[in-house]
Parts: sequence; structure tokens; C-alpha cells
Amino acid sequence: MLFKLSTLVALLPAALACFEGHNLETRRLHARQVGGPVTPRTPTVYDWTYEDQNWAAIKPAYAVCSSGRNQSPIALRTSTGYATTHKPNFSANMYSKVTGQFYNSGHGVYYTLNHPSGDYSGLPSMKFDSETVYLGGWHTHTPAEHTVNGNKPRAEIHFVFYTATGSPRSVVGFHIAAGTTTPSSFFSQYPTPWPGLETQDKQVQLTVDLAPLQAVADGFRRYWTYNGSLTTPACSEGLRWFFNGNTFRVSNAQLAEIERVGEFSSRNVNAIKNHAVNV
Repeated sequence: MLFKLSTLVALLPAALACFEGHNLETRRLHARQVGGPVTPRTPTVYDWTYEDQNWAAIKPAYAVCSSGRNQSPIALRTSTGYATTHKPNFSANMYSKVTGQFYNSGHGVYYTLNHPSGDYSGLPSMKFDSETVYLGGWHTHTPAEHTVNGNKPRAEIHFVFYTATGSPRSVVGFHIAAGTTTPSSFFSQYPTPWPGLETQDKQVQLTVDLAPLQAVADGFRRYWTYNGSLTTPACSEGLRWFFNGNTFRVSNAQLAEIERVGEFSSRNVNAIKNHAVNV
């Protein structure tokens, strides 16, 4: 028996409502699976590449990439000993839970902590030389940027700290290497699969527990410190670097994921000039 046209018209709104309800629930389910709300992000447009690192030739704003006296990364050696100066002291909230945006920058995965615009003072903090700086986020490089005894592992992670008003001031770095069958509990908090290079226009709100970092840092008993810079243009100097002597151990699968979602993102090692390593 055929339905009358009027019957179909009457049923159409209900059908559309069910369809939209299904779509809404699907989006909510997807958000739960990836960790939180997925929002649009404007991808970063880079005017420089890692393949040609003559960045100073691109524009005057990048001149310090070549002329600077404290450029990062550098070559570190255990034969020089570890630092006893500028000891970093982490606040009680440094190993707490934080909420931020997880995304792919076009070079690899980044995590940026949520905070009021222009105010970083409520974020987990670190103190050195009577100065307090605040954790703004972290990211990975593949392969590593710093070398230790001439060795360059497959990845490196940078935790970037800022002044209360948002100027980059310090970086805490670790080499990353596979060396355990047990996944890193820190990286296990990332929703899988991690955002790839094709998803630069999206970001996921994610809560991350920083507590696993406490064991990795090991009280910063072994570290190098020096006057350095950002490792990407504009290569701004005036940053206090702390590079931990411990390696951040991850599983083979996690290291493969770090490499899968990134591209070559390692700046060449710079000659040591006015870096005052461990001084």
C-alpha cells in the first residue's frame, strides 16, 4: 500500500530530527573518544623550512638566527660534568592536572595550556635565580636537536616556560628514546591516533596529568644549563635552558607515533659561543 504524500510530509520533520540527533550523538561520542571538544584551528603558515636553515636570509627579523651568540641547540658532553648552578625548583602544582589544546603544528604534536589572554601567572611554575616562570606548553622534535656525546636520538621534547605576561623565558628539554615495553604513562594520556599532519585545522581540548613527569625529571639531579634561544625563527635569545641528563623512555609504539605525526624538525647544532654552559 502506498503512503499518501501528505503522510510523508508529516513524517519528514521527525525523520530529520532523528537524523540530526544521531549526528549530534556521533559528534559527542567522537569528542569523548579523542579527549574533549574538537574545535577549528587556523594552521600556522611558515615562511621557513628545516631543509634550508639559512633563516637569517629570509628577512631581517630572523637575523639573530645567524648573528646570535647564544643560539640553540648545542652539543652537550658528560665529560664536562653536570650543572650545580641555576638549579630549577618546581612548584607544587607543576605535577598537577592541566587542561589545554592538543594539535599538530605542521611539524609535530603540540600541547598548549589554557590561560587568560596575556596572563600566564596561574599556570604550573618553575623558579630559578629568584625568577618565576610558567609552563605554557610542550612539543616534540624529530629527530632530537641537542646532541649528548655526539649522539642524537630519534626525538626530543621541549617544555616551554614564559614570564607572567607571556614572553618565552626558559626551556626544559629531554631526549626521547624507546627502551621499555611499558608505554610512558605521560604519553599514554594522548588520545589515539595522535593528530597527523593532515589535521592542522583542528585541535582537541585535553586534560593531562603532569605527575608522571616527576619520575622522569628525577629531581633534576643531573642536568646541563646554558644561555640559549628558541630553536625556530625568530631564534630569540635570552632563554635559560635546562637539559635533563635522564632520557624520557617510551615504548617502541609511542616513539613510532611521535615520528608518524611529525616531519623532520631538527635544527642543526650551533657552535658554543657565549652560552656559559653550566656556569
